[in-house]
Amino acid sequence: MAFRLKTAETLDLTPELAAQIHALPASPTERELSDKRLDYLREEAQAGTLVTFHWAIAELEGKVFRANGNHSSLVLSEMNGNFPEGLKAHVDTWIVDDLESLGSLFRRFDSRSSSRSQADIAGAFQGLYAPVRDLPRKLAKLGLDGCLWHARNVEHLALAKGDEQYALFNRTEYHAFLNWLPEIITIKSRELKKPGVVAAMYATFRRSEEAAREFWAEVAKGGDEYNDNDPAGILYEWLNEVVTDKRVKEVTKPPQLYQGSIYAWNAARANVQLTKIRTDSKKGYLEPAE
Repeated sequence: MAFRLKTAETLDLTPELAAQIHALPASPTERELSDKRLDYLREEAQAGTLVTFHWAIAELEGKVFRANGNHSSLVLSEMNGNFPEGLKAHVDTWIVDDLESLGSLFRRFDSRSSSRSQADIAGAFQGLYAPVRDLPRKLAKLGLDGCLWHARNVEHLALAKGDEQYALFNRTEYHAFLNWLPEIITIKSRELKKPGVVAAMYATFRRSEEAAREFWAEVAKGGDEYNDNDPAGILYEWLNEVVTDKRVKEVTKPPQLYQGSIYAWNAARANVQLTKIRTDSKKGYLEPAE
């Protein structure tokens, strides 16, 4: 089983080249057309953000196949008068020994093992902004996810979705909160590593930074060990149950985590003792107390 590179060319991207690639017989390994992938490429073309394409041709037993480039060549060949200008295409031609080699060649393109994850994209945006650049990336992403959950679900703001949402690392109003998170959420704080909880942390931090620092530090350490009804301790026990009890975890979603956390915060601010956490949000989310 083997494949060998015959030629590698970097060519001007033209309608004729796109049509030539698309007209090639499809390799038996080729992916089925996906509307989602096609729409993505059309959106990129419309936005003017296309980059160099990497297309591949395979030669097997005297026959020539398109081995990579089905979606992109199709979209480009349909662009009628709106073809992008100033771009290139890198076209490789490979000689393959057998069908197994053709399958192995196919796996080399867009490998799942090396594709960019959402965490990679978030980290890339994070690295653009000095105030958050050096924060632990997983924690910074979790923090921004919590802020954005709050913005969408509590403030009802329309925000970018998907990868583009992580451009919102540029929002200065999030920076102080994101820099505080590593003080509270550590490797041992599994109960706090939920977007619904982090959203509540953000809401309380906005309400009173000083009080939030004190309250969530108490939650992280398990509350007042000498007071069984301490709101911070009751919240810690409930969040820990969500993490450790599969049945509780399955029915406790971000809205319940947010509402329950704010419920405990409000009790603490009012110096009220608790015996359990309430999470019902049918009448709307609780407003964090001063």
